[in-house]
Amino acid sequence: MIDLSTQEKKDAAIASFKSLKLHPGWVLFEMIQQENMEVIKNRILVGAKDETIHDVETLRKVLSLHKEMIDTPDTMIKNLGEQVVQKMPNDDPFE
Repeated sequence: MIDLSTQEKKDAAIASFKSLKLHPGWVLFEMIQQENMEVIKNRILVGAKDETIHDVETLRKVLSLHKEMIDTPDTMIKNLGEQVVQKMPNDDPFE
């Protein structure tokens, strides 16, 4: 299991995900995914002979998965950041 038990470790993970987004390999991966998404969008809009509703739903799911993959670093950054912002319980009995 990955240890994110301290704020320093969470900050390091966030920095790693931000660095990943700038890496040439990730940039290339993202461009390829964007191109794949355009092909899928076009296929959904134009359709194909003998295509069923199930086929279109499958394409929509695949499109959604491509988007999720591209968004993964941002999602991780957001999730790690939200863990930091969680409100601490207030133990003051007078509030």
